[in-house]
Amino acid sequence: MGRGTYPVPLKQVKLLRVIQEREFERVGGQTPIKMDVRVITATNRDLLQEVANKNFREDLFYRLNVFPLTTPPLRERLEDIPLLADFLIGKFAPKIGKKINGVGAESMRRLQNYRWPGNIRELENIIERAIILADGPWLEIGAEQLPGSATDVSVAPLQLGDASLDAVAREHILQVLEQTRWVIEGPQGAAQRLRVKPSTLRYRMRKLDIHKPR
Repeated sequence: MGRGTYPVPLKQVKLLRVIQEREFERVGGQTPIKMDVRVITATNRDLLQEVANKNFREDLFYRLNVFPLTTPPLRERLEDIPLLADFLIGKFAPKIGKKINGVGAESMRRLQNYRWPGNIRELENIIERAIILADGPWLEIGAEQLPGSATDVSVAPLQLGDASLDAVAREHILQVLEQTRWVIEGPQGAAQRLRVKPSTLRYRMRKLDIHKPR
């Protein structure tokens, strides 16, 4: 059963039968196949409410609800944000080619005061973008990077896809290259300013189709 989606009633009946009888039939087959499996399901819906609304079978719900585990949203476990931020930095910084020590103290307070309508995915997007834009070892995340943080916390979360990330990275690298007059290596070169190895910068330039103007 996919996250956030539900079978139509007929499929719910079939799933219930499989769980109860511990057997199923292949499409086009005539012989039941016995099985011995454990069923693990996940959803972001309130299934009891779905049962009340007649969208989900009550008997199937109680068959699945043997050992429930509830994961609270990020806004209900703000104390986890420092650990999550460190994990995400360790995940993204090496790929981007930057040495990041962590999130600045003021920025961390801002993250912990935010309501996170987009949950973990939104935090992941914001940390990755902050790493791309970082010009030092500590991430600085302004209020403008947290949609609706100063006004309406119910605003839709920021969705920054791969294409958008590449666009941000390309713009930032171009800006630094222009500031250094396209010098890549050396103490005043672009690689030094971006805190990456010259080879890493050249790789990123090729990937993002960045060429020195003639």
